[in-house]
Amino acid sequence: MYLSQRVDLRAKGWSGQSPPIGFDKQKSPEVQKAPASPTIQDYVGVNLKHLNEVTKMERDTFLIPKINEDKCLQCGRCYLACADSGYQAIKFGGFDEYPVATDDCTGCALCHAVCPVPGALDLVPRTTPYTVNRGVFTPEIPKQHLGTVPPKVNMKKNLPDQLE
Repeated sequence: MYLSQRVDLRAKGWSGQSPPIGFDKQKSPEVQKAPASPTIQDYVGVNLKHLNEVTKMERDTFLIPKINEDKCLQCGRCYLACADSGYQAIKFGGFDEYPVATDDCTGCALCHAVCPVPGALDLVPRTTPYTVNRGVFTPEIPKQHLGTVPPKVNMKKNLPDQLE
């Protein structure tokens, strides 16, 4: 209030409690332009390279879960995912036991998707023959979708890059 009444100080550049020491000679800081924020369109279709048509997928390579007991927390998420949305192919006794995949496993990888510990559950090629059992069959289902599929002898060449 005192300075607002002093016309002589305001004429010298005072605008507050501090004297005007070369404020008129200082440059205002340059405002840097922030990088453009990504839009939704920048993310549309990014992961399409990971998708394939069903007709291009191999029908004779099946991956099944293998539990790494050193890393498994025995949380039961794999069991619940398989029981709720899968083929009830994982058996789990609960306390002091590790989950085990049975021969009913179709390799849907739901268990792998819900496992909270990286490396606790890996998908490995099936070493036993797999009998396709997808429920009720009708005559319109192609014959290659039915029957028993033997395990491949040289499975390493057919694995995705992440599993090699």
